[in-house]
Amino acid sequence: MENDHGKVVEHKSDLYTTYDVTDKGYCVNIKPRLAYDVFRDVKKTLEELPQKMSAKYPSLIADMDYFSYSLEKDEYREVHTAPWPENRWVCIHYVKGGSEGYYVHVSTICDGKYTFVMLAKTLREGEAGISWAEQMVCALSRIMEV
Repeated sequence: MENDHGKVVEHKSDLYTTYDVTDKGYCVNIKPRLAYDVFRDVKKTLEELPQKMSAKYPSLIADMDYFSYSLEKDEYREVHTAPWPENRWVCIHYVKGGSEGYYVHVSTICDGKYTFVMLAKTLREGEAGISWAEQMVCALSRIMEV
């Protein structure tokens, strides 16, 4: 297809979007990827960290209780077909669990709306739990380029 921006010569994607590149260098047809696909890519990269960066994150995966996709289903779409939420920022932070361990939240923020997307948890307590949570925030921030 050709228009003022030129003919599409390549289809590309990054972590959050898919798009076409024209022969004139324009990015067109920009669309968000499915949120579940973003989660799968992040999880895969996270699982590969011990081999790539074992010195930096020695027990990140071993001490993780779980890492889950948390985007809620709404009345218009199923969970696994929802696009990555429109956002101004991706927010990654940790909180102390109510009864045990620590949680790391991955959310998006756009126009004051906070959308919860992913959740990681460790059962570690005290300094070990805090250290794990800080490392997970750092690792996810690097993976998700925030």
